[in-house]
Amino acid sequence: ALSPKDSSTKSSNYRRGVVLYCLVLAKSAIGFDNETSSLLNNAQTLLSSCNDKVILAYMEFMTGMFLSHAASQVPTRLRSITKISPAGVTLNEGLSWKDMCKSSLTLFEQVKNECWFDPMESLEDTEEVRHLPLSGHLCFKTGEVYELTGSAESALNSYMDAANFYRIACGDDNMYVASVLHRMGLVCS
Repeated sequence: ALSPKDSSTKSSNYRRGVVLYCLVLAKSAIGFDNETSSLLNNAQTLLSSCNDKVILAYMEFMTGMFLSHAASQVPTRLRSITKISPAGVTLNEGLSWKDMCKSSLTLFEQVKNECWFDPMESLEDTEEVRHLPLSGHLCFKTGEVYELTGSAESALNSYMDAANFYRIACGDDNMYVASVLHRMGLVCS
């Protein structure tokens, strides 16, 4: 068993790792550079010994969001030649645009395996109900990645699942359902 001091240090590291992941997402919205890459590496290091499957699933979700956001920033005409590396977006070595999308979808699928709300189950199961918002967000983000890759049918299916999760969580009239319906309209137009 861990001593109270060791336990406190681990808990502090996990909290710092989560905060760094949030900073990476915020910074990547502006641009991906060496500093963002360094923050991402630090966050992953701080969380490397974490055994909490929910924390790890959320980190996988955030990494998937990071990759999908990076992929969405690449102009269509540059997608075949653009790569992402620790130094930022480049034309040289790194993860290709297609691989960014594929990796994002893989991470989202892994999160589904750990933290998923099954709408066919009872709402009384508090363990699963706490995953309801994440399940909606997973479907929405998955739909965005499919939309990026040009897979309209898969995007629409994911968006419909997201709308259903958001309806269960928040009722029919909420901004999440409205956002999903808006995206579905864009895909269909």
